[in-house]
Amino acid sequence: MIKLTDIPAEQTAAVTDLILVALAVLGVLYLKIVVKVPSWRRTIWKNFFYLMFIVCMLGAVVHGFDLLDSTRLHLWHILFFFLGFFLMSFTLAIICDLHSEELSKKILPYLMLAGVGFFIFAISIPNGFFGFVVYQFLIMIPVIVGYTRLAFKQKHGAALWMVAAGIFSMIAVLFQVNTNLQFTFIWTFDHNGIYHLVQSVGVLLFIVWLMVSFKGEQ
Repeated sequence: MIKLTDIPAEQTAAVTDLILVALAVLGVLYLKIVVKVPSWRRTIWKNFFYLMFIVCMLGAVVHGFDLLDSTRLHLWHILFFFLGFFLMSFTLAIICDLHSEELSKKILPYLMLAGVGFFIFAISIPNGFFGFVVYQFLIMIPVIVGYTRLAFKQKHGAALWMVAAGIFSMIAVLFQVNTNLQFTFIWTFDHNGIYHLVQSVGVLLFIVWLMVSFKGEQ
């Protein structure tokens, strides 16, 4: 019989993963219900939130349940599969925002292959999730630089929401890699729970950017 974990830090990691799940639902609902005009950009960002929902839900299961080691390993492999496409969907959205729809369409097949490549890489090393956080940290560099340029050179001040989101995402990664980090304030948090909380702020800022940038298409 599957039961919930009794490890406090894993419990909070699961709950904070569910916060990210809720934000993914918010992003999808906004793009499906509020944004009325169909577009390639809308589709890309919507798929990003769909994949985020799947990844974070799987993360909540992995953290929140007392599982057999073999079952946990299988779930991690499934998570890594979706995680690769999640990363590529974000990359595609950034290319569309900062360069063009045309380039994002041209590069899509290569990003799909890169997603498969990430999956193979992640299941081939002892800590595949580390590959995810490294990629996340690195992709935030062009996010911060690109959206700063968009804000000041192209007079699109709302892009600073994405700059802030990128900064929070980089900070989240720094917490994630500090595996010895743990504290108790009402609940017990380890590096995973703290990462999820800080990343939640970053995702919320992503959504604010989308709300502003899609305003003319509602």
